[in-house]
Amino acid sequence: MTKWEVFEEYLFERDLLGEEFNNAAVCEDWNITGAEATSYIQCYLGAQTRPKSRTLFVLNRNRGTRTSSAMWHVGERAVDARGVGAQLANDMKRRINRYTEPTLIRIAEKNPRALTAARAVSKGIEASLELLGAMLDD
Repeated sequence: MTKWEVFEEYLFERDLLGEEFNNAAVCEDWNITGAEATSYIQCYLGAQTRPKSRTLFVLNRNRGTRTSSAMWHVGERAVDARGVGAQLANDMKRRINRYTEPTLIRIAEKNPRALTAARAVSKGIEASLELLGAMLDD
């Protein structure tokens, strides 16, 4: 059995359809590390997004949760579909800010005259991401 199939068996045996779980629950149930639990979840996510996926369930990360503290919903609710867009916008915002903010701060440190431009760029990015999030959240 593949890793995703082993994890699907876990979801099925625990009757998690319509329920939520997190990484810590998998760790506790299987007595494994967080990294190992994450690996099973990631394998399942990969399997469910493949063309002609054979997964029985759809895992969706709950809004506002990330990394090892993520809460996962097992199912295919309409709210899950709407939440995908908001998650995308949130993930993009974090990744973009992790790169742009330090770079813009450093530019302003090296060239104080560029501070106004750096702030404008930062606000423009922020506004664009907020708009994207709002559009995808409808």
